[in-house]
Amino acid sequence: MTLFLITSFSECEITMKAILFMFVAIAATTILLDVYASVPFEISETGVNVESYQLDTEMNSIILELEVIDSEGILEITFEREFFDAIYQDQDDKFLIIADGDLLAYKETKTTQSRTIILNLISDVDEVEIFGSHLMGKTVDQNDINISEIQEQNVQLSDEKELLTKQVSVLSTELEDMKVQENLLQEENEKLGKKIFEPDNLIKETEVQANNFGSGVMKKINSFTTWINSFF
Repeated sequence: MTLFLITSFSECEITMKAILFMFVAIAATTILLDVYASVPFEISETGVNVESYQLDTEMNSIILELEVIDSEGILEITFEREFFDAIYQDQDDKFLIIADGDLLAYKETKTTQSRTIILNLISDVDEVEIFGSHLMGKTVDQNDINISEIQEQNVQLSDEKELLTKQVSVLSTELEDMKVQENLLQEENEKLGKKIFEPDNLIKETEVQANNFGSGVMKKINSFTTWINSFF
């Protein structure tokens, strides 16, 4: 009898654990479904997994943490205009999209109710931030942010970066030219040094100096003779 009770108790404990596990699994699934359902925009992924998102109401931006599982991935996001948009002077403006700190180009389709952006992402991108003019009813005027000014600043920074790159390239070329000239001069000096100490060159140099000296002496003798003859 005692053995039967112990066995029944163990079976009951196992059954309770199984039921609790089922409740936990159902609750976790429900939470995941709620999180997915709570995403306030539509996402279509090809070769990309969006792991999480944040809404930055201070900067009027949406931050996506993601993983590009292929060498290249395509991410398509549709925003309802009432939720997120980019408007400047009552006209549609461009979104500013930054991928891991670099400006990212995109394609777009839009209607009167929504805007859809299409991003091509490379494998090493893990964060994308999209800036608009307003988010969840907060506009750039309320946050003192002008999306066009941000875009202009990024263009200016890109131009400065390109200019610096060109200057570095020019300096590198000039440095290489200087190295080539230095090598040529060094080779010429080595050749001259060898020629100076060659016997034939030494003899020729001595003969030249002797001829020059003899010519100078003869000129002086002729001059002296001419001066003596002037007295007779």
